Amino acid sequence: MLFCNIFLTLVLFFTFQTYLVESAETVTYTAPHTAVYENTDTASFDHTYIYCQPTFAGLRSPLSSYAVVTVQVWITHGYCSDLGLELDAPNGDNIMLTNRRGGSYSNIFYGTLFTDSAPYSVANYPYSGSGVVSPLRPESPFSTFRGHNPNGKWIFYFFDYYAGYPGTVSRTIITIQGKISTILQLIEKIKTNNKSKRKKSTVITMN
Repeated sequence: MLFCNIFLTLVLFFTFQTYLVESAETVTYTAPHTAVYENTDTASFDHTYIYCQPTFAGLRSPLSSYAVVTVQVWITHGYCSDLGLELDAPNGDNIMLTNRRGGSYSNIFYGTLFTDSAPYSVANYPYSGSGVVSPLRPESPFSTFRGHNPNGKWIFYFFDYYAGYPGTVSRTIITIQGKISTILQLIEKIKTNNKSKRKKSTVITMN
């Protein structure tokens, strides 16, 4: 009987999921290094999960050791430790941004920027009341994605592990900044300047 209850719970949890609609999403590029994905679809969830699938193309590959990935979310929820957020890369690597953090407080993640440079981790922040906490470091670092191809389909999951406190997602922003070192930037600038000089020095002689 216990096994049947557990099986039924898992079936219900993984069956009634919602996809954030593509018509509400945009991807803005500053080629070839940076892309910003934004989805403004609003979706509610309770004891299930919702997800979006950002697709990037044309970014420099692989991501350098200087690359920066960030995620910002707007989630209203009455019991934030019910939540989990997971980001999956095209190559199968994935990280948890938060996993049952925030205690019994509400709306901790309404505008939270998850970034590796934040002073506090989502895991050790001293939560003491309701309201947004930002910025926060994720459970695992975004630097996990460095050295891999950022182009392709990513998946971002919003999990609600328990029933009784419905949540709502209203906005999601995922940013990939495929930065390169100052030395490489200088080399690229020199190459560009040299090409420009060669074009200017080309002389066409008319006989």
